[in-house]
Amino acid sequence: MGVFVLTGFAVFLKQRATQDSRVPAQNPPEVSQPQPGSSNAPLPKADDSLVKNIFDGTFSKEVGKSSQPVLVDFWATWCGPCRMFGPIVDQLAKDYKGRLKVCRVDVDQNPRLSQTFQVRAIPTAILFKNGKVMQMWVGLVSEEELKTGVNKVLKRPQKQKPAES
Repeated sequence: MGVFVLTGFAVFLKQRATQDSRVPAQNPPEVSQPQPGSSNAPLPKADDSLVKNIFDGTFSKEVGKSSQPVLVDFWATWCGPCRMFGPIVDQLAKDYKGRLKVCRVDVDQNPRLSQTFQVRAIPTAILFKNGKVMQMWVGLVSEEELKTGVNKVLKRPQKQKPAES
């Protein structure tokens, strides 16, 4: 009896796969733009010159070798708090233009970066200087909180070599 049940189930799966393969592929439906301020609104399309999307392969170049401090926003498209945090990050990019580089990492598309920096909750923002983690914020934090951390890093003097006499 067990063999019959398994065989019957295998036949069912084969028929189902055959039926599914005959169904033409469909393009995903167009998504209408949600109203601004809606919790379902996608992250606003940031000015590419202000907020840059980075990936596993470009992280080292964009963050590790940056001459400026870098704020990296780890987020995902399905994350409600990330949608609220996105405009805060965009505003920081505008306010600190020329002094702070701002980037985004989609955790679903870049799992290696999430693992490397132990991102276990999103949104997570990490502030880097000279490729080193200076500060990390987990969860939805205010613009003022981010600015306080960024200001501390920007005001830190570079270590200077003592003058030779």
